[in-house]
Amino acid sequence: MIMIDFNRNGAIAVVETEDPDNLAGMVAAAVDAIDEEIAKEPRRASSKEAKASLPLYRSHKKVRAAKIMDISAEEDGSAMLLLELPDGTHVTKRTRKGWVDRFDAGRDEGTMGIYVEYEDGFSSWSPTDAFENGYERID
Repeated sequence: MIMIDFNRNGAIAVVETEDPDNLAGMVAAAVDAIDEEIAKEPRRASSKEAKASLPLYRSHKKVRAAKIMDISAEEDGSAMLLLELPDGTHVTKRTRKGWVDRFDAGRDEGTMGIYVEYEDGFSSWSPTDAFENGYERID
């Protein structure tokens, strides 16, 4: 008996036969069957394809923002932030529960990023470059 276990695009097939002359035909049939199953699954786009297919938007929102100088995360996912205003003064701001989950300090080289507060009260974090390239100060 000959048994072959193989993986094709994440699908596993096992081919068993007593007839070695028929092995190639059985493997080909198994591959075809797997390919048919894979073709039925919804196609998943790569990250690059997904980014290219997303609609493009220009922001027209008014936000309040300041550079994050320090962050102290709390157990509930909120944080106490030390923010630097454009005139160099510092203020503290307590965020809502869960805010820390959106914060990604490691993503922003050399800075802690920008605290952003939207008109509806929602607050988030932005990498410094992305914020500075997307917003201009209006007051």
